[in-house]
Amino acid sequence: MDNATLCAAFEDVLDDDVLALRHICLEIEHLKDFDLNSVEDERCVVEFRFDRADIESLAEELQLPVELVCDNGIRVGRIEALCILLRRLAYPNRLCDLQPLFRRSLGDLSYIVNVTVKEIHDRHQRLLTDLNQPWLNHGRIREFAAAIRDAGSPLANCWGFIDGTLRPMCRPSADQRMVFNGQKRVHGLKFQSVMVPNGLIANLYGPVEGKRHDSGEL
Repeated sequence: MDNATLCAAFEDVLDDDVLALRHICLEIEHLKDFDLNSVEDERCVVEFRFDRADIESLAEELQLPVELVCDNGIRVGRIEALCILLRRLAYPNRLCDLQPLFRRSLGDLSYIVNVTVKEIHDRHQRLLTDLNQPWLNHGRIREFAAAIRDAGSPLANCWGFIDGTLRPMCRPSADQRMVFNGQKRVHGLKFQSVMVPNGLIANLYGPVEGKRHDSGEL
């Protein structure tokens, strides 16, 4: 066999090996897809603050679509999208901390978090901005006031507690004075909420600039 024939045969074998390797890589990528059922309940609670059954129920209650489409065109199932958001909100972690579990690029993870937050906000933001909710009826408010009174409050008609919180952020390139909080010595945005005795937030106002005093938020 001459050299030309040998090289041609070697290239054919090499092409077959490359195709086989490419097929294996595609199979591996398929196996990398996130599967909630493969995560144990104990780990679910640690990673997402909910067990598997609760996550599926939460996706249903939040009315998330079966598939979410991100701004960059990628599509993701609602369970994976919700798990990515829950893991992102489980402090402290960064997008790179999500990669070993979800095996997605940092850009894709960012897009998925954003589209999931937007979907939930668009569908349910009224629950935090409107006090006219079924669970905040007169009977329930009387129960809250009674619970607070029984706990030792001198007020008989107090049913919730106003609380403000500052969410720190990186120093912006513009308008630094507006968001700088002199008390905490950080840049941030402030929110003010009304908390009721059952642990739920009945109303949420904000964000406002971090320099504003709590008494001036409302």
